[in-house]
Amino acid sequence: MDAAMHRRDIYFLNVPERGGRDWDEFRRLGYVSSVGCARTLDALSELTAGDRIAAYLRRCGYVGIGVVLGAARPAAGMEEEYRLPVRWLRAVERHDARWLPRRGLYASPQVKSSITHQLDTLHFLQDAFDLTLTDDMPAARWRLSRGAKYRPDQPAHQCRTQ
Repeated sequence: MDAAMHRRDIYFLNVPERGGRDWDEFRRLGYVSSVGCARTLDALSELTAGDRIAAYLRRCGYVGIGVVLGAARPAAGMEEEYRLPVRWLRAVERHDARWLPRRGLYASPQVKSSITHQLDTLHFLQDAFDLTLTDDMPAARWRLSRGAKYRPDQPAHQCRTQ
């Protein structure tokens, strides 16, 4: 990533799974879909090329870090669906979602929100996905104040489906 991207906001994105679309498809094909939801379409339409997103699956945790490649566009032959193209820098399957319960990590019912100032969450994401999100936040290993650290070999939660 170039330095200009490091100055952009980082957005929490609640991954919409409905209408036969799911995280596995989004991860594999490099997009996120509005799937007929006006609220989701509004949120996706606010994102522009170069914005960074932290994909979150409700009841599971963070599943990917990506860079938006362009504006949300109508899906071919699908009047109700818009797709936001994303290049996933790191992405995991739902059962490998990154999360530590009761540690103050950011999660919201909103579709999209800036997490640029959610420093605990940003440090956690850097550690859990092994990447640097901003120049002013080096990839040094981060430990939560309660002594917990994300370890992929010992998931700290059980991903719950519907």
